[in-house]
Amino acid sequence: MTDNPLRILSLDGGGVRGISSLYILKELMRQLAREYQEDNPNAPELTPRPCEYFDLICGTSTGGLIALMLGRLRMVWNQTFVILTFSLLTTPFLNTKSFLKKSSQVNRMTTKQPSIIIFSS
Repeated sequence: MTDNPLRILSLDGGGVRGISSLYILKELMRQLAREYQEDNPNAPELTPRPCEYFDLICGTSTGGLIALMLGRLRMVWNQTFVILTFSLLTTPFLNTKSFLKKSSQVNRMTTKQPSIIIFSS
């Protein structure tokens, strides 16, 4: 058995809950950066990436999108926040008949396969 426990970041989905998860993560990352600066006073100031601290990042719905951005794309929380907020604000404008018609045509051309994606740092 290993001495280091597995560090898992699990993010909830559902639009606003995803944004609130990012705010909580923001504070956690600030505390980690503060602790690092206290332990290494001569080190340059850093912006910690969640993928550097967590062994596994996962989520459902919006949380899954955030997990992809933080884990696979190695983004910091503020980059993810900007993209997520923009996508949540523009989604109502995509609910037009022409968009829905095009997306249904794409759905017919592709097959849907259930999948599970796990990213490990």
